[in-house]
Amino acid sequence: MQTIRYIFSDGTASEIEVTDEFYTLYAELVQQEKRNHWKETRRHISLENLNENGIDFASPAADLLSVLIQQEDEKRIHKAMAALSDKQVVLNDYVLLNCDIAAGSVFATVNMDFYDTEGNIINSAAMKISVRFLSNKTMLTLTTNGQEISPLGRDSC
Repeated sequence: MQTIRYIFSDGTASEIEVTDEFYTLYAELVQQEKRNHWKETRRHISLENLNENGIDFASPAADLLSVLIQQEDEKRIHKAMAALSDKQVVLNDYVLLNCDIAAGSVFATVNMDFYDTEGNIINSAAMKISVRFLSNKTMLTLTTNGQEISPLGRDSC
């Protein structure tokens, strides 16, 4: 005779004496249940089980602090831009007129003439200014095109 120990759902345990033939059949059923459980759970890992074992995954979403900083930056930029008149941008004490403003960027062209001591234009240049307001930085790009003016007033090559 063999003994099978059974634990009830309320936690109480009971031992039952069974025949050897029944015990062999019971042991095979228990083993088959274990194999089925292994087969069903080996490729399926629950997130709850991972969390219980201390394994966490990073969220693909932006962290809350970065989102709040970006929103605050955007609000400050829009508030400053709203205070300016149409097509006018202030850049470090310089007022840029006739600017193109689009989606967080400002584009302007500044035409410059350089004079000699007698008041003659000796060089002309155009400086293109691009200011891009990004979430964590501001990019300023300056490009220039210039041409030297000959003493006779014609462009030199």
